[in-house]
Amino acid sequence: MSEEGPKAVEAADYINLADDVWAESQTKWNDLGITATDGAEGSVVVTGSSTVEPISKIVAEVFSGNNPDAQIDVTGPGTGDGLKQFCGGGADVADASRAIKDEEKALCDEAGITFTEFKIGIDGISLITKK
Repeated sequence: MSEEGPKAVEAADYINLADDVWAESQTKWNDLGITATDGAEGSVVVTGSSTVEPISKIVAEVFSGNNPDAQIDVTGPGTGDGLKQFCGGGADVADASRAIKDEEKALCDEAGITFTEFKIGIDGISLITKK
């Protein structure tokens, strides 16, 4: 959620959010009281959307470069599978190319896992048809 975030979105060839939407995500992040400083250590598992995976990999590389004792594992089996893994306690972060569904929220609730959704960028789908 730092200034590196929009750079990662651009590097992955996605479209950055409008400034006001990005500010909303940063406010949510700051309200949680999460801070990351150089010298972080430990491991983080990121799973979920294969379309968001390129952004997460870029962020992981930048963060790991500044924090060599931090290990970040990024995989992308898909949004639904990633959310199941996250809600089951098998991941620390779930990438999603859509909002979390009610049944996925219920899985997290049952497991006592709370979450916060952040918007980070925009992707798109092209429809190509024949005449």
